[in-house]
Amino acid sequence: MLAMPLDLDALSPEERKARFRKREARLQEKKEEEPEVVDSFDTERYKRFWTKTKK
Repeated sequence: MLAMPLDLDALSPEERKARFRKREARLQEKKEEEPEVVDSFDTERYKRFWTKTKK
């Protein structure tokens, strides 16, 4: 079943605030779920690629 978008202007101020709090709670949950990126880049291993060599 397809849900049509709701006209927020037609809602009462209490209903608007309730919807806003519900939406903010959902957004906060998504932000917390982001995993931390672990950087395992070893600069010493690739150092030879950016150091200048004498010819």
